[in-house]
Amino acid sequence: MRSLSRTIAFLRYRRVNSIKEGNVKFVFDDQCVAVKYDQLPFYRKRFQGVACGSRAVDMLCITNDTSWMIEIKDYTAHPRTKPTDVSKEVAQKVRDTLAGLAAASANGDHKGKELADMALSRRRWRIVLHLERSKKYFSTTRSNIQIKLKRMVVAVDSEPIIMHIKSNFKQKPWTACPIDTNV
Repeated sequence: MRSLSRTIAFLRYRRVNSIKEGNVKFVFDDQCVAVKYDQLPFYRKRFQGVACGSRAVDMLCITNDTSWMIEIKDYTAHPRTKPTDVSKEVAQKVRDTLAGLAAASANGDHKGKELADMALSRRRWRIVLHLERSKKYFSTTRSNIQIKLKRMVVAVDSEPIIMHIKSNFKQKPWTACPIDTNV
């Protein structure tokens, strides 16, 4: 019975098939539930202020067996100005997102609870940093970021993914393309 209610909840959220974040458009497979997690009402109104400020990943994508936490960083036009290492920032956002999902599961409104339960019930978690960069503005290599990030999130995902628009990682349930800002 529980799997039937999960399927019904899963089908209810199948409305969004694309999300724009910065200068990138993400188009998701039909079998996904995808949301801009950091824009959800439970996070914005109730969880963001917990512990003097909680952080969140940009997007959450849920498939039949996997919850994908996706953070997008674009350093093609401007340099990174935050003093925190990008790996540490992503790891903190992953930690806070997991805590936010647990809180929403226990204390969220019906829709927030349903989404959180759906995400938390998947058998696998994947962490993705979608990183667009230019050497002029961001000199750290992807492999250095991946090594650091892996150490920080190994309990959640032993192989976090660092990708960009031209990445050829086929197991992800979305495609990413640049948004033409000159139109």
